[in-house]
Amino acid sequence: MLRKVTLLLGILMPSLAAGGEKPAVLRVASPEMPTQFNPYRPLNDAERQALDLLFEPLIAPSFGANGVVQYRPVLAEAIPVGQGIQLTFQLRPGSVWSNGAPVTANDVRHALRHLRQDPGASHAWATLVDQPQLGATPGEVRVSLRQGLVDPWELFAFPVVPQLYQGRDLVAPSDLEFGKRPIGSGPFMAVGPTKINGLAAMVFRKNPHHRLASKISFDEIHWFAAQNAKDLEAIKPDVVLGIDADATNRTTQPTARVWYVAPNHRHPLLGQPELRRFLGLALERDKIVGGAPRLAVAGLTPRDSWSPAPKPRVPEDLYRPEVALGLAQGLAKEHKKIALTFKFPAEQSSKMAKVIEQWQTAAQAGGLDLKIQPIPLSTRELADAVARHDFDLALLNEDHGDSLARLTALFDRRPEALAPGGSNVAGVDDNTLSGTIVAMPLSRQFPALRSQMQNVHVHLVQTMPLIPLWRHQATYSLGGYRVSAFDPLRPFADMTSWRK
Repeated sequence: MLRKVTLLLGILMPSLAAGGEKPAVLRVASPEMPTQFNPYRPLNDAERQALDLLFEPLIAPSFGANGVVQYRPVLAEAIPVGQGIQLTFQLRPGSVWSNGAPVTANDVRHALRHLRQDPGASHAWATLVDQPQLGATPGEVRVSLRQGLVDPWELFAFPVVPQLYQGRDLVAPSDLEFGKRPIGSGPFMAVGPTKINGLAAMVFRKNPHHRLASKISFDEIHWFAAQNAKDLEAIKPDVVLGIDADATNRTTQPTARVWYVAPNHRHPLLGQPELRRFLGLALERDKIVGGAPRLAVAGLTPRDSWSPAPKPRVPEDLYRPEVALGLAQGLAKEHKKIALTFKFPAEQSSKMAKVIEQWQTAAQAGGLDLKIQPIPLSTRELADAVARHDFDLALLNEDHGDSLARLTALFDRRPEALAPGGSNVAGVDDNTLSGTIVAMPLSRQFPALRSQMQNVHVHLVQTMPLIPLWRHQATYSLGGYRVSAFDPLRPFADMTSWRK
């Protein structure tokens, strides 16, 4: 009975602050409004940014101003340093879900098992982590790592979800209802969409069961979609994410994200390197993005990452018009006409128009009749199309291109990874590439691992399974909030420390 009362209070908690006062509200605006919060399904940028409001990992990364990643325990009581490859996580005492139920070791084990079994998982948990086991005490989870990982902690920064949801075992990857009404252990809960002053908004309410609830400066978050300065004036947001319109104290900074074109290797021509290499070498990237510092990239990571191969093995600029001309001439001898579709997020339309123009101009110079049909989509429509393999070319992005766990999943040759919904979205079936990546966990020393990562970079440039474009620049405004080590890709990772 007590559990039922606790659950009811969690659902019906009033929106007013203590004492009946008007709640303190943080207003957020971004190009899209978050509406779906299942961390195991395709999400748009706003929904990925909102996950840290609702869910917590065992341990969380923090990104300093110099780009160095540090980790802090969240649901784990401590980071299990010095335990070798046999790790024991002890849950933080008193951790509870937003419905008041305790977070248990079974919840963590269940969530990690989902990730190991999910062929579309963003990291290769199945390859790099053994089946999790319960520990000697109720709050312990034991996990065995495969040897040689350069960064084992990234594997435990996944959002933990409960094992039980609405009286049944949660099958998170396929549960649409959980995505609309999630239960998490984060500092806020998703109340649902509503209209505020005639504008559509997603409302989040402070989680009263969170251990730091008393330290959070506001009671609710109202998240709006906005496209321009007029929208911002109507909303008057405290936080603006990813909108180029003028905003107070606006900041623009490069992030770890890299944009790339994914050629669908299942296409008979894109499965061969000649057309992919033409597309990769014909682009004068700096003319499209401009700006300083130079944003063009030659791989899946920014230039300041530890993993890229140095010059002259890989040039900083991949633009090679003379090589692209020869490739176009060779393709023209075999194909009278090549027609491709190109799907991308609608907000990238202006840049993609320039990309298509450069491709078609370079093809024409080599006598190749190349027609590329632009198809702008919402981010969710694009994610769904890619998951179904319904694309020739697709504009995607990568946040963890120097992660062994991510590369293993991205180029996984297993049938389940290559199938619809699998992690190998482009259908790359390259034995040399996957073999090098799979062998990397055997590296015990960082210099050897770095050398292998550089070999992977060289191979990616030589075969162009994915076509790197440029580094992502994120624009944001925090409206006077003091936030340390702010990461615009994960703006609410340290929400409980926000202060005016």
